[in-house]
Amino acid sequence: MHKVIPGEKFRPSASAWNAFIEAAEWVRANRQNATLPDQWSLLRPTAVFVRNDSAYDWPRGGVVGLGSAVFTPSENENQYWANPVFVGEVPKVGTYGNSHVTGRWGVLRDPVAQGAMGLAIISGVIRAQVYLADTWHFRADIEDGQYARLRSYPGGRALILDIDRSATGTKWATLLVGINPYVKYDGVLDEALSPGEVSAQMSIWEYTASGWQDTGFNAAVYAPRFLPEPIAAGKKVTAYWHDQAMRLVVDDAEC
Repeated sequence: MHKVIPGEKFRPSASAWNAFIEAAEWVRANRQNATLPDQWSLLRPTAVFVRNDSAYDWPRGGVVGLGSAVFTPSENENQYWANPVFVGEVPKVGTYGNSHVTGRWGVLRDPVAQGAMGLAIISGVIRAQVYLADTWHFRADIEDGQYARLRSYPGGRALILDIDRSATGTKWATLLVGINPYVKYDGVLDEALSPGEVSAQMSIWEYTASGWQDTGFNAAVYAPRFLPEPIAAGKKVTAYWHDQAMRLVVDDAEC
């Protein structure tokens, strides 16, 4: 088989013509089953290199906390400017100076063995393991000490685009990571909320064409830093997702 140039007499051989027919039949038969191009070339997520300095082999779709830079300008200037490379750590939740909250983490594109290097997606669309803690959750973020998966929350730095919501549990999900975590909910307190670190249950309400309605979902909410007196059960409140504390905090309440 060879290409034909303009003006050349075209007399295909039986084998060449049969190969063409077979190719056309294959395309017709597999038209509905054709796979899409590789997602990375289309979506172009932002990735950084991480070095697995933990005591574990990280799985594909796992999560890694970003530590310090492996190369500094004074140690290796060329490598420092060529590609960002971070020390990979098991995710930690805590204070700003000693944790990976506020988005200092990524999702692994491929498995990364202990001591090896790999790519972590810090922004863009990615598939990852997520523990769906409640079927109505549409956000996810890191969980303290957990490197194999993310956890769903009412808020968080990852938006859950697709997941099996038939039941809670760990499952594969399609996520948009690296987003602004600001989320707030309107609701009604099912129990009194007192100052301090004790949570109260809030029924989540939504505004529809028929007015405000109870969604049937509920979440734990916490008191703001300065709360002079308890908020009674039955009061209407608004709660927002606190990125550092990884929880919903009431910031407005019915007088």
